Amino acid sequence: MKEDDIRKKRIENEEKQEETVQISLLLERKMEEYGQLATRERIHNERILAYFHGQEEFSFFEEIVEEARIEERRFFDEMNEGQEIVNKEKRQLEEYSETLYEAELQALKEEEDDRGQNGDW
Repeated sequence: MKEDDIRKKRIENEEKQEETVQISLLLERKMEEYGQLATRERIHNERILAYFHGQEEFSFFEEIVEEARIEERRFFDEMNEGQEIVNKEKRQLEEYSETLYEAELQALKEEEDDRGQNGDW
């Protein structure tokens, strides 16, 4: 592979790595925001359940609260799965970056050897 081709691929790879970092940061931020919202909702729901405890409406609100807990867990499961996918992509891009770096070094060495400038004067 030519040196220029390798550099272009490294630049493209670095751009993809940056995109992956941005996606990861966005996922983390959204998880944190949702976590704060879910905590407030849980506190509110617990207050509602405490208020209706022992009353006829209690089971109705208990079902709603349980559905909210299930949705919260589903959200975090999906976000964690997304984070795992992004981390896997990040590792693959880093490995590819190393491969391209090594290829670039090899291309430079071959170019120097072709010119007779390999340092063995």
